Amino acid sequence: MTGMPRPLSVLLFILLIFGISTHPACATEPALPSSELYKKIAELDQKLFDAFNACDTATMRDLMEPGLEFYQDNDTTTYSRDQLEPSFRDRCGANNVSKLRRELIPGSMEVYVLKDYGALQIARHNFFVMEHGKKGNLAASPKMILIWRNDHGHWAVTRVISYGH
Repeated sequence: MTGMPRPLSVLLFILLIFGISTHPACATEPALPSSELYKKIAELDQKLFDAFNACDTATMRDLMEPGLEFYQDNDTTTYSRDQLEPSFRDRCGANNVSKLRRELIPGSMEVYVLKDYGALQIARHNFFVMEHGKKGNLAASPKMILIWRNDHGHWAVTRVISYGH
C-alpha cells in the first residue's frame, strides 16, 4: 500500500480485521478468559488505565511503542507516543489529578492472538468526568481496539482505534 494516504490504509486495515473476524470460514475464536494470553492482556489493560487514571506518564510511555498510532472519532490522529503525550497531560489537572477516569466495562473485552506479534484487544470502556477527586458524570462509552506487541516479553501498544464517543 505504498503511496496510499494513511487514513485510507487505516480504513482498509479496520475492514480487513473485521472482515476476517466475522467471516465464518476465517473466524478465529477469542482467547478464553482463563487463558494466559487473556490474563496477560487484562493485566496490561489494568496497568495502562491505572496509569491513565493516576496521570502516571512514565508508566503510560513504557506501555506504548514510540511509533504508536492513535485513531479516534473525536480528536486528531496521532502518529507517535510523543505526539500523544500532550493530550494525555491535558487530561491531568492541578496536582496531577486526572480530569477523567476510565473503567473497562466488565465482560466486554475480547482478546485474539496475533501470531508472531502479540495480541488484538477489543473492548468497551466508560469515561467519567472527575469532580473534586470523585467520579462524576459518564462522559462517553466508546469502543476500542488495541494492538499489543510482545517484544521478548515486553508488551507495548502499537495501534489504538477508539470510536463511538
